[in-house]
Amino acid sequence: MRKLSKTIFTIIVSVILAITCLVSLVACNKKTEASINYVDYSKDNNYEVQTDSYLMNPEAEEYEQYRLQVSYPKDITPKYGLIFFVGTAIGPSFYEYLNTALVKQGYVVIMPDVTLCMTYLNYEDETIPCVNKGKSLFPNVKFFVGGHSQGGGAAMRYSVENEDSVLGAIFMSPLCYEAHEIVKGGEEVMQFDTLKDSTLPTLLLEAFNDRVLDDNMKADSLSRMPQVYEHHMITPGAHMSFSTGDSDDILDMFNGDGDGITQEQKNKQRADTLTYVLTFIKGKLPN
Repeated sequence: MRKLSKTIFTIIVSVILAITCLVSLVACNKKTEASINYVDYSKDNNYEVQTDSYLMNPEAEEYEQYRLQVSYPKDITPKYGLIFFVGTAIGPSFYEYLNTALVKQGYVVIMPDVTLCMTYLNYEDETIPCVNKGKSLFPNVKFFVGGHSQGGGAAMRYSVENEDSVLGAIFMSPLCYEAHEIVKGGEEVMQFDTLKDSTLPTLLLEAFNDRVLDDNMKADSLSRMPQVYEHHMITPGAHMSFSTGDSDDILDMFNGDGDGITQEQKNKQRADTLTYVLTFIKGKLPN
């Protein structure tokens, strides 16, 4: 049943994702913008960034292969890190601004790069093997978990299933499933992911000018947050601008006005995101 649902869902989104990938190819040429450093690293640390990529299933056909990206500071032994789940069809390269900022501050960043970047849909088959591989490389590192869009849904699930071991959760305009199948006690049951009764330190970042999530989706995400959590609405902010991929052409087809914010505003959104994320992480580290 799970495989059938996965196949149907994949077919439904294939057309949109194909267009997304084409636009992403254009966005790849905007490497300079994606590499902008938004934090004054001289105030803290400025470690050299080392990034490794691991092919997780080399025996598979090329179109079925998926990877893990791990970035870490050179020449030090890191203590803390972030497991980050990307948005649909938005590969790790489009979160380089976030990845670079965290590593320069001394943190490890693990980013699964799974089929179509759908970390939530491929959670058990691809995403978790990537996470486990990344954690095995840094067995003494304690991790926060975070995600953007449907990657935020994967982060929610991971937070629920690993609450005792993660230091905190970071959500950027998250999109969660109503429920999903898990195997429990040898039987398939439906699980609804929520931190409503949790005390896990949590940061929620939303974009005022979202244009992807509707009001019901946003309300659903809010209903899953702990009773006490940190919440910031980024104004004017856009859903896709938590990454550096150029999404305007895609969104034009749906609402005729792209993200609805300027490039300068997108840059500011990412600068604000870094400030909130770094402040949150540093404030939640064990004494």
